[in-house]
Parts: sequence; structure tokens; C-alpha cells
Amino acid sequence: MPDNRDHDGSNEMKRALVIWFSCCLLTAASCDRREVATAILTAGFSRPDARFVDEAAVDNTELENAWYTGLAPQQEVQEFDQTPAMDPLDAVWHDLYELRERAAANSETLSKEAIDELLQRMEHLIAKYEKNSNSDAQLHAARDAKLTALSIGASYHPSVYSDRRDSFYRELYKAEFDSQTAASASVQRFVSEYLTQTKTNSKIGVALGQHVISHPDCEMNVQLYLTTIERLENEKQIGAAIGLATQGLTLCSSRSDVSRLEEEIHRIQAANPGLPGTTMQFTSPTLRGRRFDLTSMRGKPVLVVFWATWCPACVKETPYIKDYYERFHDEGLEIVGVSLDTDRHKLAEFVNENQLPWPQMFSSFPGNESWENAIAKHYGVRSIPQTFLLDKSGTIVAAHLQNQRQIEAAILSQLSR
Repeated sequence: MPDNRDHDGSNEMKRALVIWFSCCLLTAASCDRREVATAILTAGFSRPDARFVDEAAVDNTELENAWYTGLAPQQEVQEFDQTPAMDPLDAVWHDLYELRERAAANSETLSKEAIDELLQRMEHLIAKYEKNSNSDAQLHAARDAKLTALSIGASYHPSVYSDRRDSFYRELYKAEFDSQTAASASVQRFVSEYLTQTKTNSKIGVALGQHVISHPDCEMNVQLYLTTIERLENEKQIGAAIGLATQGLTLCSSRSDVSRLEEEIHRIQAANPGLPGTTMQFTSPTLRGRRFDLTSMRGKPVLVVFWATWCPACVKETPYIKDYYERFHDEGLEIVGVSLDTDRHKLAEFVNENQLPWPQMFSSFPGNESWENAIAKHYGVRSIPQTFLLDKSGTIVAAHLQNQRQIEAAILSQLSR
């Protein structure tokens, strides 16, 4: 911030909210007005549900004290506890403090009416100070208050206040509006429109990709990917999380911290063995009582089918699986069945009747029946039929395939390599 403020304590305190935004959210080393305004644009990060910053590093008590100190200037209490009436600008900052406290507590959705009422008062003060050449300090404080209110509004009603906030920023800092500030505004929009929602939008990957392509030098790009991946993982969208991390590796390849995305992919894959990119490996007794090792089929693409004779959809799909074997086996395709049956006789009868030539894994050991099948549990199979396609090295290239079109497309893709 410029140093043209009055030296009295009241005016100093009136602007502490902006300084707080800058210190807590951007850890700015300097305090010029452009940096402070940039910090205001990212104010939405402090909402509890965004979880965009390391919550463990935030001391709520200190934040509350900082807000109170910045927006409620200490005034000398007169005799008989008669507190002097607040200056209109002091009152605006005081009400802005209360508005921001409600936002931080997330106890309710801030109404547009409450924000608009504050903005109208700020507009009135700005117009008043613009007419008075001796009110530069008050004018700066009133404009900063308006920018802060618009930023808070954009966090809760982005369609109403985001453009107004960005437009007002450009109006104030035309000469200083640079790519870094534009990137900060883009980050704030992405967080407000996607990460603060109760459930992620299916377009979140496209939106994040557009931001990174538009602002490749933004320092927050890798962190945005990591935060979004965490949201997807928490919602059990593991495949989407891996896909987004892979996208991030490509789009953020020039960033020095891109290795964090690679580490995240390895971590998720280790925690979810059935994902594409992981190696499938198991040994199991077969229906005929022999021991089968999946590595014996290395060098060929393998279709691993989890199924059971008691599953109507599996029985219906069996002719298609047999058709794939007959059409593609001579080209190198192998098929392995993992049965969740509990009745060996019934399974053998079905296999013989339908002349299924590929090996069938079957275990009747106590605690390994049906959905307790160790192989199915390890690879995250929660419904059947469920199909995985492995490449020649045993790596999963397609996971959780559940319809004929997906399965055949995946097979043809591997055979064409």
C-alpha cells in the first residue's frame, strides 16, 4: 500500500483487513496497492469447504484476533462508557468485518441484498471523497473496501459479482494489470465455481485445463491439480483423479514442482491396485484343482473376467466373451476367468455345457467365497461382470469394463500394437 495514509491510529486500523488478506493468503513481502488488491482477489480461499490451503497451519484464534484488530479500531471509551459514534468509513469496515466473519464461519449463505447494501454505502462514500481533494487516504480505503466486498460476494455468488470485481480492479489499476494479476483472478474463479461446491462438476477437468493453458506461469497450477485430485479421490472418483493427474503432468511439465503430480499418481495407484497403469498379478487354484500363475501369460494381451454363474448379467455376457476368444485367440489374446461361485459342481457344469476353453479361477476355501474372493477384493471388484485388459507386460490398460463395446474396443487397441 502507498504511504499516503493519515498517521492517526483510526485510519491505520481501517485498512488492516486488506493487509491481513495479503499476509495470510499470498504471504506478500511488499505492501504496494497492486499486491494488496491481488490478495483481495484470492480472498475466497479462506472458506472452510475450499480446503485450498493447509488447514493444519492455520490458527483460527489468531485469524479472529487479526480480523477484530483490523476492523474494529480501538477507540478511547469516554466517561460513563459512552462510545463515540463511528465515522461512516469506520462503520463500513466494521460491517465488512462482520460480513467476512459470517463467510468464514460458513454458517449461512450470504445474501446478495446484504452485499449490495454495503456496496451502495461504499459507492456513496467514494463519490463523496472523490469530490474532496483532501480525502485521498479515505478514498483509497473506501475503494479497497469495495474491492474486498466484491471479492467476498464473488466467493458466494460468482455469476453476480465475479465480473464486477474484475472490472473494478481493472478500473483502479489499469496501468498495473498484468498477467500475474489475471492469473490470480482466474484461480479465484476456478476455486469459487468448482472447488467450493458440495460435489465436483463433470467439467472440472476441462475448466482446470483451460486455466492452466491460459496462465502457464501461474505458481498455483500444480497446487490446483493436487487439490482437485484430492476432491475427486474423496468422492471415490479414482479413475478421474488419475486422469486429471496425468493431464496435469503434461500441462505443467515446465513447472519445477510438477514431480508432486507424479508422486500423487504413484500413491493413488499403490492404494488402488485395479487402476490402469498398475500390474495385475495373482496365483490361484483353478476349477480343475491346478495352481495357476497369471505371469505364465506374459507376452500376450490378457482379458481377465470376474463373473459367477449365479449372476444373470454374467451368464448373458458369456457368449460374447467366448466370441472374443474364438475371433482373437489366434492373434494372441488370452482370457482368464475369476469365478465368484461357491458351488464347484454348478460352475463345472456351466463351463462344460458352454465349452469355455480358458482357465477358470475357483476357490472354495472358507472366507474366500463369493464377494470375499481375495483376488476380487484386492482389485476393487464390487460388481460383476467386471473385466480388465492387460498388455503383454501384465499392466492393466483398461479397467472395470462393463459392456461389449468397451471390451472389444480395448482388445482391438492392444492387438493393433
